[in-house]
Amino acid sequence: MTPRGFQIGRVLGTDIYMSPTFLLLIAFYFFTGGRERASIVAIFSIAVILSLLIHEFGHAIAVRRLLKTEPVILLWGLGGLCMFRDELGRHTPSRDLVISLAGPAFSAILGAIFIPLALVAGAEHQLAGDCGVPMHVRFFTAMAWINGVWLLVNLAPILPLDGGQALRAILAMNMPRHRADVWAARVSVLFAGMGLALGLHFGWLFLSLIAAFTIIQNLARARGQL
Repeated sequence: MTPRGFQIGRVLGTDIYMSPTFLLLIAFYFFTGGRERASIVAIFSIAVILSLLIHEFGHAIAVRRLLKTEPVILLWGLGGLCMFRDELGRHTPSRDLVISLAGPAFSAILGAIFIPLALVAGAEHQLAGDCGVPMHVRFFTAMAWINGVWLLVNLAPILPLDGGQALRAILAMNMPRHRADVWAARVSVLFAGMGLALGLHFGWLFLSLIAAFTIIQNLARARGQL
């Protein structure tokens, strides 16, 4: 399986690819951040890449252990993807549920590490009374936000987010797979619509774009026959 992108490395037997859309996203960060904030954007970008890779390795480890197949990790414009083929036919709803939640579990571990670090480092910086914020404080803070806030967003019951994948797996335990797909898509459209309304109300462009993308992606499936 070769995803659309170029290979940037191989870690623990897993190939890692990067899509041009991910580079465009990073470039957008730098463009909107301005030259004077280039170092801040660079730290944030490093935190994003590191967090995404660790999150996707959570999925990859679960895939390797449960499905006995080699996954591929792709970084693209909307985050990360763990791609794999079920060559041995070991795919079941219960295994899907474990795989979908393995990534958020790794993100939760990162959040549990960096949220306290960010709080302690920030308090020490304020007590010291320094003018500029040290780089390590910015990095800890970025890691805390990414693996705290994004973890909650990612667990929303919206496909293709991990929360949506988990919902579909739970539904598939109690109904045929095609019905689970339709109901998961319908729930996804509902919650994505709420996210779109929220994003437009507060002027959150990125949230609005993600919500609109997921609505379009799930709308046709949501209209399917049960």
